[in-house]
Amino acid sequence: MRRATHLTCLFGLYLFMLLPVQAATDAEFERLMELSGTTRQVEEFQRGVRLGLEQGAGQGSRLPPAALEQMMVGVDQHIRPEVILDEIRYAVLKRMNREDVSTLLRWYESELGRRITQAEIAAARPESVERMMASADELLAMEERVAWARRLDLLVGSTDMNMAVQADIGAAVYRALLTSMNPDEPVDLAPFEEQMAAVQPQLREMMEQLVTLNVVHTYRDFDLPTLARYEAFLNEPLSVMFNKAIGQGMRAGIARTVDAWLADVVRIAREGETTTR
Repeated sequence: MRRATHLTCLFGLYLFMLLPVQAATDAEFERLMELSGTTRQVEEFQRGVRLGLEQGAGQGSRLPPAALEQMMVGVDQHIRPEVILDEIRYAVLKRMNREDVSTLLRWYESELGRRITQAEIAAARPESVERMMASADELLAMEERVAWARRLDLLVGSTDMNMAVQADIGAAVYRALLTSMNPDEPVDLAPFEEQMAAVQPQLREMMEQLVTLNVVHTYRDFDLPTLARYEAFLNEPLSVMFNKAIGQGMRAGIARTVDAWLADVVRIAREGETTTR
């Protein structure tokens, strides 16, 4: 039960990263971003930072409520999904031509592609997440589907990306809270990195289980031959290249938005110091 509680907390923060993502060019790019669920997933990142900041500020921080509220406003102003999507666009279009884009778009507009998209949308709804957590033991007992989910995770790198984003969010919140106290002093990330290293094995085990659980739940209504077809599509060189570009663009976009936010945190902290003098 304790493990299930931990999994529920992780799911709320990192759901946006758990599924493979796809994209394209101009109007086709926007269309494929929507069909694949990439836009929905990116939009969750801002909420993840807000949640992390709320939790961090509530754990013994001396941050004044007014400053916390300003920092939250800064999250909305600077952690913008469109900036992350711009970086994804750049990373994808640097590697893919219009023919590649059209190929991916045709797959997502196929019958199976649409069924996959619909299943992913349905699985992300709160009531579906509740059902997933309630039936976790049953889902994880489906050996063939669990094996397929783990192959999918290795193929698209869901756990690796989730762990990286988790570290990004944690470091951003850590830097923001310390900067708000001492805006003119550089932040030493060593204590944070040591803490993360200490819990890394446990977090990774939990994330791998969460990814597996989510994949089994999401695609539970597909028979195994159909899942094999989806896996074959994701194994194609174009899909592999595409997913790699998505991951690189995502990390670049996160870094860009977090840097802008932290610059605003410095401004807020300095203004606060001036006001209290």
